Amino acid sequence: MGDLVLRPRLRRTGALLGTTALAATLALAGSATARPCHGCDDPELPDPGGPGACPTITATVDPSIVTPAPYRVGQTIVGNRGVWSSTADSYLGWWYAGPTAVGAGFPIGGPTTSYTITPDDLDKPLRLAVRARGVDPTCTKTEYSEETPPVVKGAPPVVSTMPTITGDARVGGELTVSDGAWSRDFEQITFEWRRDGEQVGTGRTYTPVVADRGRVLQARVRVRTAGYEDGVADVATPQIGSGPAPTPSLPLTIEGDLRVCEVLRLPDVSWSPVPDQISYTWYTEGGGGSGPSYTVVPGDVGHRVQLVVQADRDGHVQRTTNIFSDGVVRPGRLARAGAAKVTGKRVVGGRLAVDPGTWTPAADAVAVQWLRAGKPIGAATKRTYRPRPADAGRALSVRVTGTRPGFDPQVSVVPVGRIAKAAAPAWKGKKPRVVWKNRTRGVVKASLGKAKIRKRTGTPKAAVRFRWLRNGKVIKGANRAVYRVRRADRGARLRLRVVVAAPGRKPLRVASPVVRVRVR
Repeated sequence: MGDLVLRPRLRRTGALLGTTALAATLALAGSATARPCHGCDDPELPDPGGPGACPTITATVDPSIVTPAPYRVGQTIVGNRGVWSSTADSYLGWWYAGPTAVGAGFPIGGPTTSYTITPDDLDKPLRLAVRARGVDPTCTKTEYSEETPPVVKGAPPVVSTMPTITGDARVGGELTVSDGAWSRDFEQITFEWRRDGEQVGTGRTYTPVVADRGRVLQARVRVRTAGYEDGVADVATPQIGSGPAPTPSLPLTIEGDLRVCEVLRLPDVSWSPVPDQISYTWYTEGGGGSGPSYTVVPGDVGHRVQLVVQADRDGHVQRTTNIFSDGVVRPGRLARAGAAKVTGKRVVGGRLAVDPGTWTPAADAVAVQWLRAGKPIGAATKRTYRPRPADAGRALSVRVTGTRPGFDPQVSVVPVGRIAKAAAPAWKGKKPRVVWKNRTRGVVKASLGKAKIRKRTGTPKAAVRFRWLRNGKVIKGANRAVYRVRRADRGARLRLRVVVAAPGRKPLRVASPVVRVRVR
């Protein structure tokens, strides 16, 4: 036969049993029925091999395994070498797992020997083979014990320190289970998380979900070693609570200009954990609203704005945040969309018109005020205006004010320019002449009085002035309708000039025909 192979995990002991165990063993051997020698080795298993057979050596009691069943991996069992004839001088032993020896032969110095079962022996029956050798080493005899039941798994390890669960026992938190301490080393460790006996997760860590809220979970720690039953330890979690409320990455504040028609909103933030739903409720004097933004209305002027943000995530605590604006709402601003402009003749009696332009949002009302030298002109509040005589030579402008409820008035002043005088009045009829009023006294006069002059020029409020000229030059102090001829006038050419100065109009100058002053 071939050589026997030594298994690396084999443990063998040849120590003698104590006095009491040995006595019990020998008593058992003495009571056994001697088996006659058949002149050959046990045919059930191959002979481990040896120098040769020796019929003179016989076993009156066959080898046996005295440790009772069951046989477990890791267990040390005891075998009895049996009772042999006096011709046996020494003994070699072999342990068999199934049909194969598990190692080389070993000397048996006493009645018993031991063997520690290895994982390789699992599910195999065990036997002890004993070879007796005479004084002549070539004379041997081999016998076998009865076959044991198959080897079963070794006893599970015992937990000496229970595993513990640490971490956040809330929905969305993280729980971690420790290994615990065991009575022997193990090759593999696994973890299982259970809810009401049903597996919900594996691995050392577990994140509770919504279905775990209000429940107690179990963490099962299982250690494994080849050939041994698993060691199992169960540990319970605290009752799983609701997860933390969603938290924004930045403080929630109301952003935007607190003015009518402006849009208010929250800053862009991220949430942890991410909410399933976020609701926004705006509370204002103008009625408020919902949604992530709010457009300020006129009714909000003078009041603060409140926003309630509610973040919800299933299985988590709800977060409700009340936010107030830093100040009160101010009136809005009307923005110019189109400029105001003035058209028309910039002359006394002309017609000026102002186009107020447009605003955004549109103005509900537009007020117009015409100005002279920057000061309001009484009753000049329409969009059209006819410059008056008082405007002649003066700079006009127009102030346009757009108003809308909830908004600051928007005022624009449009310059018009300097107003020119109207054309001089036209003369109708015969022009004035120089006539005698009193020849004796040498007094002359204008042929038309002021009233008639105003009538002929159509200027009832005009100022009429007279100027007497001698040889084309104005006579100093001669500014009345009558004139007393003087010594210097003899032989001169005398003429009357009438100046009609109507308000707001250029002056009208009308001269009489020239007369020559003669002295008889």
